[in-house]
Amino acid sequence: MTEISGLLIDDEPEVLSLLEDVFRTKGVIVDTAATTQQGLDLLAQKSYDIVVTDLNQNPSGVQVYRAAISRGIQDTYILTGGTTDDTLMREAQELAGPNLLTKPIQIDTFYRIIEQVKQRKIDNPKL
Repeated sequence: MTEISGLLIDDEPEVLSLLEDVFRTKGVIVDTAATTQQGLDLLAQKSYDIVVTDLNQNPSGVQVYRAAISRGIQDTYILTGGTTDDTLMREAQELAGPNLLTKPIQIDTFYRIIEQVKQRKIDNPKL
């Protein structure tokens, strides 16, 4: 079995707990952060195969997305339940494209994403 590691960042404890359960169920080694800054600190210290961050935080999930992508983590996703900040939403859409996921999200979507990450790691073990 291919092991992957993930970083989950969300300021809503219920969402963070649910995501953690979903990822652990699929065998992902998970770190969680309740703030963007905690997530950025973890990202600076460790390597991850997948990063999922909430958009509406301060600093925003866009900053996490940029930091993760700059570290070569192509499986980086931004979650949003909507925002009143149109500029932030446009920026997230431009940066993340299909990796911008809208809440509520189906659990099966995360299962599919996790399987894709595992397959990519099997195909490219040096990633």
